[in-house]
Amino acid sequence: MPRRTVLLIAAAGAALLGVLLVILYVNGVDSRARKGQEVVEVLYTKSAIQLGTSGSAAQKAGAFELRQVPRVAIATGALSNVSPIAGLNAITAIPAGQPVTSAQWGQPNTTTSLAIPGNKIAVAIQLGDPQRVAGYVTPGSEVAVFLTRGNNTTNLLLSRVQVIAVGTTTASSGSGNADNIPNTILTLALDQGEASKVILGQAAGNLYFGLLSKDSRTGGNRRTTTSDLG
Repeated sequence: MPRRTVLLIAAAGAALLGVLLVILYVNGVDSRARKGQEVVEVLYTKSAIQLGTSGSAAQKAGAFELRQVPRVAIATGALSNVSPIAGLNAITAIPAGQPVTSAQWGQPNTTTSLAIPGNKIAVAIQLGDPQRVAGYVTPGSEVAVFLTRGNNTTNLLLSRVQVIAVGTTTASSGSGNADNIPNTILTLALDQGEASKVILGQAAGNLYFGLLSKDSRTGGNRRTTTSDLG
């Protein structure tokens, strides 16, 4: 077979392979897009749920409803049924029209009345008035945690965590232990990795809270230094 014919056949094969790869890529992107837009059922609050209400009691009161939402819009820890929280208590007041998530519920400890959500652990830290947002942080608040080291660098340590107690006031019952604990002591619900960062952060520098609303946006871990101040 002439060399020219072989080259033409090879070029045609390569072109065909390229077309096939493009088709596979486009189909893959389209499949991922369809999966992201897939509608699933998620539990929402039909009416407001008071602090300390059990999941089973809220269900009996008709406080839940299922809504269909796109998969990409599902909140972290969102639930599709009441079973996981039936025996738990709301550790924060939940307004009507909110997605029901595992972080909103916890098992009260009968000796301390401190409800710790899900599989989290409780870690307490002490902050000054500016660092705790001038006292506006309360049990049930969600905060971002920043770490400043040596007065020349600051970075976002944790983007969103829950405060479950301020002093001896808890989110579950309004009161905790009998010790005279000042309101500058704040207790967070954290996983193991987050707890390690907070504990080390206390030793390595100064921690600051940023009080969050449900619409606040935080993320990334960009370090800010004195050179960024202009």
